[in-house]
Amino acid sequence: MWIRVNLTGKSFVLDLKIITYIGTEFMSAVQPILKEKWTPEVENIWQRLFTYISNVMQRGYHEEEMRKAEEKNRHRSQNAV
Repeated sequence: MWIRVNLTGKSFVLDLKIITYIGTEFMSAVQPILKEKWTPEVENIWQRLFTYISNVMQRGYHEEEMRKAEEKNRHRSQNAV
């Protein structure tokens, strides 16, 4: 599954499978910078945040796909009359 993302007027396509890796990669990059400030509690909070973001993005993708399918079916029904 792919999702089209539009940031600052530039759009690109993102594979939904990689969304789950974004948090892991972010934490791998930030942990060395924070050093001793990076605690298990901080890691847990970041993991929870990225899990939430990932879930919202995936749910939004599926809702948009359903909306598009309903719109397409409605359009077909109107043209059939």
